[in-house]
Amino acid sequence: MKKIREILRQKWVLGSSHRDEARSLGVSVGAVSSAVARATHAGLTWSDVEALGEVELEHRLFGARSSPARRVRCRISSTCTRNVASPV
Repeated sequence: MKKIREILRQKWVLGSSHRDEARSLGVSVGAVSSAVARATHAGLTWSDVEALGEVELEHRLFGARSSPARRVRCRISSTCTRNVASPV
């Protein structure tokens, strides 16, 4: 969340380009685009982002957390594993 908050600060407060932000934060241009798009879609402004705590910001950007994924064996092969969400 700290990098996302910094992406939004650089975009909305400093007016940085996606490329400059990506370079300065060590993330991809796609990550910058995604963070800005999520925040815009959520209707957030910089004032909102500043006021929100980490958990609330995450909830506003990504929705409620689902149950954690767990590793299970595939029925096809005993060596194949995949992530699946835990049943609710």
